Amino acid sequence: MTRHFSEDHWNSDTSVFARQVLEECRLTAPPICERMIADHLGIEIKAVSQELVDSYMEAYPHSKFPMHPDGVCAWLQKRSNGQQLIWVLPGMFPGRRRLSIFHECGHAVIPWHGNLDYLCSSTDIEAPIYHRIEREAFECGIEFLMPQQMFVKDALSLSMGIHAIKQLSNRYQASMEATAIRYASTHPYPCAVLVVKPTGYLRDPVTVSYSVHSSRFPERIRRGTVVSDVRLIYQAWAQPQVVHPGEVLASTLGSSAKVAYIVDSMALGASGKVLLLLWPPVSIQQGVF
Repeated sequence: MTRHFSEDHWNSDTSVFARQVLEECRLTAPPICERMIADHLGIEIKAVSQELVDSYMEAYPHSKFPMHPDGVCAWLQKRSNGQQLIWVLPGMFPGRRRLSIFHECGHAVIPWHGNLDYLCSSTDIEAPIYHRIEREAFECGIEFLMPQQMFVKDALSLSMGIHAIKQLSNRYQASMEATAIRYASTHPYPCAVLVVKPTGYLRDPVTVSYSVHSSRFPERIRRGTVVSDVRLIYQAWAQPQVVHPGEVLASTLGSSAKVAYIVDSMALGASGKVLLLLWPPVSIQQGVF
């Protein structure tokens, strides 16, 4: 199928290309099937055999499996006959596998990614251009996985908190981390997601690995910010799978604001990461926003 895009699309949010494909497939409810999207685009999904991975690692035990120079979990191959394939490494969690496939579908539908070498990396082209290309494919892929319009509607049907993110993660068959990012970046109410990784030693500083904020959250908590109140972080770290509710002063996150945020914390599986979801109390929202 030939798609026609106006010139206005070329510098726009790349999720528009995913939305058009979703409309063509008439997919209106989650979970979105990655194979249905790939089939519609004429892309074959193929698994890299575990035997191939094992044989390589046996021959080169001190190196990473090098099918892609950046060590990603899936990649798009465009053959000279026009056939497109998405190769997927074995052993991935289902949510990560789905997002990886949708990410590669993003490369396939974004018009200005059409002539890219499927094995190009940040060492082959200028780093800013490479990172922009990957960000565009991620934005398109996340729209396939969790279409914004239906996702926001579902998010608003649930009370604010990590329990809502867990329900959305199950509904969209996405990882908790990806769902949390989508939740904070699209939610119409003020909230923020912080991801930290404690060392296990209470004397070591705990810093923010990254953060994602809704458009109405009153401040930006930057990567590297030291979190001075680590009680909820270590409670979550010590008790995985449990959501720990509480409050945290904005000042413990490097802010000069004299407010307290409601916070939920939960460990992200065996990764060692801890997820924090922050939002202002209703009284503060009404007074500030």
